[in-house]
Amino acid sequence: MSLRSLAFWREAWLPRCLSRVLTRYNIAALIKETTTKLVVVLGPTASGKSSLGIDLALHFHGEIVSADSRQVYRGLDIGTAKVTAEEQALVPHHLLDVASVEENYTVSQFQRQAIAAINDIAARGRQPFLVGGSPHYIQAVVDNLDIPAIAPQPALRAELEAQPLADLLARLEELDPQSAAVIDRNNPRRVIRALEVCMTSGKPYQPVVGHPVAARRIIPPHRPARR
Repeated sequence: MSLRSLAFWREAWLPRCLSRVLTRYNIAALIKETTTKLVVVLGPTASGKSSLGIDLALHFHGEIVSADSRQVYRGLDIGTAKVTAEEQALVPHHLLDVASVEENYTVSQFQRQAIAAINDIAARGRQPFLVGGSPHYIQAVVDNLDIPAIAPQPALRAELEAQPLADLLARLEELDPQSAAVIDRNNPRRVIRALEVCMTSGKPYQPVVGHPVAARRIIPPHRPARR
């Protein structure tokens, strides 16, 4: 996108989109009702979610918690469309550049840090916005998934990666039928992670949605009714 196109987007189309969003989901009434609501802006790359999140945060005196599995890494700026320093100066952003590219940053780490950031933002009287394009990251926070805190096991992973996917699925069905029934069976990475957790902890992998853990107190999400 050229600078001229970007300027036109920010000056002409974005205000219209913002107006439609505010009207469609009645965000103003929602936030006026209570400051303990988490607003989520989710969308694919280049859909304008970062700009929309910034404008919403400016409008409602909020702060943004990034939910992007690539933008957590320091140095990955261009390829991940990370918000610029100028944009970060407009609105405080959290969970950007929190990990080294040599580190294996997990969903469990993100969930813990994101919930802490969200609750801190709300405690200071600001409006939290969760903005990003990584659905599993967002689901981990919004649905408060009880994710097993099992560190990656390189040796076990190498052993599992050498096996056919069909064999891995059969093993998962044996160890954790519930996970095997709902997991993406075409995604070896997910299957291997599920087996890794099962074989290391001796417990099922399938996360429990809405598990009431006091240390994970999270602002209840608001899901607008379909019209």
